[in-house]
Amino acid sequence: MHHPPMKTPHHRQTSLVLLLLAATVVLAGGCSGGPEDPAGTSASKSNSPAGATKAAPAKPAGPPVLTSASTGMELLLIPAGQFDMGAPPTEKGRGHDENPVHRVEISRPFYLGKYEVTRGEFRQVMGRVPPVSLVPVVDPALTGEAAEAAAVATEITAAAIRQTNEAFAPEQERQPVHHVTWYDCVEFCNQLSEKEGLPPYYQLSDVQREEVAEVTSGTYLFGAGEMVVSAQVAILGGVGYRLPTEAEWEYACRARTKTPFHFGRVALGGEANFDAREPYPTTSHVNAKKPGESLGRPAPVGSYPPNGFGLHDMHGNVSEWCNDLYDADYYQRSPARNPMGAQTTAEPSHPLRGGAWIWWPEFCRSAARGSSLPGNRQNNFAGFRVARSLAKP
Repeated sequence: MHHPPMKTPHHRQTSLVLLLLAATVVLAGGCSGGPEDPAGTSASKSNSPAGATKAAPAKPAGPPVLTSASTGMELLLIPAGQFDMGAPPTEKGRGHDENPVHRVEISRPFYLGKYEVTRGEFRQVMGRVPPVSLVPVVDPALTGEAAEAAAVATEITAAAIRQTNEAFAPEQERQPVHHVTWYDCVEFCNQLSEKEGLPPYYQLSDVQREEVAEVTSGTYLFGAGEMVVSAQVAILGGVGYRLPTEAEWEYACRARTKTPFHFGRVALGGEANFDAREPYPTTSHVNAKKPGESLGRPAPVGSYPPNGFGLHDMHGNVSEWCNDLYDADYYQRSPARNPMGAQTTAEPSHPLRGGAWIWWPEFCRSAARGSSLPGNRQNNFAGFRVARSLAKP
């Protein structure tokens, strides 16, 4: 499955942890913080005369790691900074929505999940897991008699898939949760905030849920389960759990790099969980079967090396929902400071970043943008990681 069933750079298809302890966490001020820029946060130049006593170094904005008391999830403090958002014309796989490259400032530090939210963590908070069971039915590359022989040899039936899935159960609890709607993610953020004694970042109303029946589709079995497919969502702001903005996501992914991936310019398969049978930037298709080049399913979080900020799986594994509204032309008018995404769009879709285990590396680049409708039930590859704002000083 090489062309992602979502809006990709080439094919636009319709297809957030901690109980704050006063003795340990220094997050002074009110609870109105958000990714928006507060007034007066830019550093001013000193007017002190030469030889004057230097001011003491600024205190850290917050602890380097926040650990959830209820789930054990870790969020890392991402420093403020600037970066070039988007991809240059020379970058292979660049889509029109990655244009133009533009300078962006993230003016305040924020927290971001060290890992993608796992199935186990989602279960702890929500009491359920999304309706997906990812065990291949048969290698889609096989055809004719070979495919029939493989099906017979492995006794591929729904019952056999369930049995195999049970064997993978321990691993699956550490797999990133996937097949979640954008609404599922914001509801998770609010539920986690409540568990941690934090005010909710979102306000949800008119929530509509849908029970999904078990069905075998292509090479996967989709189990029965519940999904939030529609809701009215308003942003309240504050320091509760939320999804990262698209600019925060790319800034954190790049971790001060300018290459297509935070690990460099070449992707051969061992660097992240994507389908590297089409390596990057090579254009010829090679059916490489080396370990790690095409795992065929989401990997337990943290299976691959972190980036410079200590974040794992920013490339591949599962595609990650962002907070903003998606607009293919947003970079043409994006503000230079703390962009929040489009305010209105003809189609209310949201960004999906980082690619997934089923996609070629070019769709998993730092700059690659995707999107989907917030209630789309077909995104079996979609997951998320949570973010938090620091309280305004």
